[in-house]
Amino acid sequence: MSSTTFQRSAPNLPISRFLLFFFLFVILGLNGSTYPPASYLLFFSPLIFLFILFFECHVRKVPFPTPDRMLLVLWFALLLFSAVSIPFSLSPAWTMLSLFRIVFYATFCLFVSLFRWSSRDVRRLSSVLLFAVAFLLAQSYLFLLPGMEKPSGSLSLVYAFFGHNHISDALLLVFPLVFLLSLRRGEKIFRWLFVLLVGTFFISFSRMGLVVAFLSLVLTVLLMKKYLTRRLVVLLAFFAIVVSLFLVVPTYLTSQESSFQAYPWFHRQLFKGFSAVRRLAYWEQAWQTFTTHPIGGTGLGTFRLVSGSLQTTVGDYSWFTHNWYLQTLAEQGVIGFSLWLLLLFVLFRSAFRAVLSRRKNPYVVGLFMGAAASAIHSFFDFDWEFPGVFLAFLVILSVFRTFSVQRRAKQLSGHFALSLCFFLSSLLFFVGIITVMADLSWSAGQKISLRGDTTKAQASFLQSVRLNPLDVSRLQRYVRLYGPCCFPEYDAFLFHPQVPSLYEAYANWYVRQGNFPEAASAFEKSLSLTLLDRPDLIFALGDVYKKMGEPEKQFSFYRDYIDSFARMPLSARSSALSSPSSALIDIFNVFISSALSRREYEKALNAFSILVSTRPYGPQAYLAGGIVDYAKLMESEGNSEDAYLLLSRYLDIVLSGDIPLQRLDTAHRSVGEAAFLLSRYSSDAAEEEQFLKQAIRLDPWIVEYYLTYGDLLQGHQRTNEARSLYIACLSYLPKDYHCSLRLQAFQ
Repeated sequence: MSSTTFQRSAPNLPISRFLLFFFLFVILGLNGSTYPPASYLLFFSPLIFLFILFFECHVRKVPFPTPDRMLLVLWFALLLFSAVSIPFSLSPAWTMLSLFRIVFYATFCLFVSLFRWSSRDVRRLSSVLLFAVAFLLAQSYLFLLPGMEKPSGSLSLVYAFFGHNHISDALLLVFPLVFLLSLRRGEKIFRWLFVLLVGTFFISFSRMGLVVAFLSLVLTVLLMKKYLTRRLVVLLAFFAIVVSLFLVVPTYLTSQESSFQAYPWFHRQLFKGFSAVRRLAYWEQAWQTFTTHPIGGTGLGTFRLVSGSLQTTVGDYSWFTHNWYLQTLAEQGVIGFSLWLLLLFVLFRSAFRAVLSRRKNPYVVGLFMGAAASAIHSFFDFDWEFPGVFLAFLVILSVFRTFSVQRRAKQLSGHFALSLCFFLSSLLFFVGIITVMADLSWSAGQKISLRGDTTKAQASFLQSVRLNPLDVSRLQRYVRLYGPCCFPEYDAFLFHPQVPSLYEAYANWYVRQGNFPEAASAFEKSLSLTLLDRPDLIFALGDVYKKMGEPEKQFSFYRDYIDSFARMPLSARSSALSSPSSALIDIFNVFISSALSRREYEKALNAFSILVSTRPYGPQAYLAGGIVDYAKLMESEGNSEDAYLLLSRYLDIVLSGDIPLQRLDTAHRSVGEAAFLLSRYSSDAAEEEQFLKQAIRLDPWIVEYYLTYGDLLQGHQRTNEARSLYIACLSYLPKDYHCSLRLQAFQ
């Protein structure tokens, strides 16, 4: 080491430079679409690059370059603070995973600062980014084709599992560049590429992405005034009008929504509604987190936990704040946020100086404006949660920094810089090896499990989670299958003390083992940390209370939940009911049934009213708690008066809403039966007739309703009405013997 010589920046190392470009292309083009093999490059590429760089310097007999001093100091301070904050994080595991990603960004940016970059290199960098984005575009359109296997996971640049896809996050990096190149004479390829990018922005349905893209074009034109022509002004004005219409028109198409349901992907994109309201909720959660943890934050990668615990409305939950700056403030506090802000300021200041001195170079201006657009868009989305996008952003600014600081900054000890880069690269490499070994063990366990050898499968799964305890999803699956993990090496909650889904996995295991006190404790812990829209956990915990011999606790627990459900905004209640889970209906069923058995009819009916007043209510809602069956039981016990009062309230509640009366299902038959029973209990002829009419209207396929109503009409000498009634009966039941016989009696 002592014989190694150093210099400020490498004179000419083409192999190492090519390797940097190659890694950037692969990580943006592949990892941006969440391909697992590409994610391994985050761990292995720094050390591979460092060895290639050593080898090339040795072969060419040139001194080993040293990185930019300011960047080295800032990255070192940021990494040191992030590492120190791990023990104080809400989830040390997620903070460590986020720290490894920052280590990768730091090493890559320091490697970029090793080189002396020229305008020609900027052009090469532009080509790499254009090819990577073009590759992402090709994937995005291919995944829209029917029959194509979609990428796994929900966080993807190229395919939307919910909301919109995030291809716009990558497009913004090159959009101003393609725009400038398309303005040059003879650049037809770039003009067509610009049209493709604009069209992709619209197809991606990223509304804020479109707004930022338009803003980036305006700022680019103002920076390069030579392109500012009347024709261009008209084009930008037209673009602004189209973007404005795109933002507002979908809100006026709700009446046509049903016609788009045959195209699920397009329907999900067009009718998703504005997400600004939920973004405000996320921002409020982040700010509230910052006010309670102002110095060091809650830990990198922990906003998902914070959002779950601070959620006040169903659906106001996200892994990300949709504002990178607020999320950083919440997760890393004033110290971490200040370090990030200082780093970005240093990069942007030096990059802007480079742009001012090369304003006529469209590659320099275009890439700089692409980085600026990404920074602006990060106020409204989570662009920088994609490693490829954030890496490309940092590389652009790091390259531009070399233009303005070459040979002017004092250097730290070359040995210190080299040692730090080697340590960080080795750390990532070691973590990568452990990750690959854990992945291989898990894959082997899955294959062994398919062969039915559960003992060997458990051993393989256990080896995987012991190697990589940071992967909470695998820990949860192991616990669900085999129970508590992973003594004596470590306790699962050591790395995940605040993850509700892990407590849920333990609770479900204890339920299967019949250990209900432990299950109740785990469910209670999970609910104290989890989301509002988890009625399945509420129902499961109430069921555990019942199995523990505490039905009173179950009843009061469900009552408290129903009361909190009633206080939710109607839209939030509808969102909870639209969930495919039937747990919410089950909660109401159990509570109403229990209230009826306690003869607390008012509580039962109030809960029923809350349920059916929430849209979209399913058919099960009308059957909740078995009110009609309970009324029949009361009648059989001779309590017809209470049965009448219960059913009349029930019918009033049901008919107070708009019921699609022509739909035949069990629920409507039950409601029709309630009306028919009320007609039997009634002592007033007019009221009896009204109930019979309602019974037939609700369920026109029951012949007994027609015959009873027909007897009533004939008893009052209203033969014409009775005849019309039997004709109506035969229109629904054309082969019914009784209605035919009654009708023949009139002829």
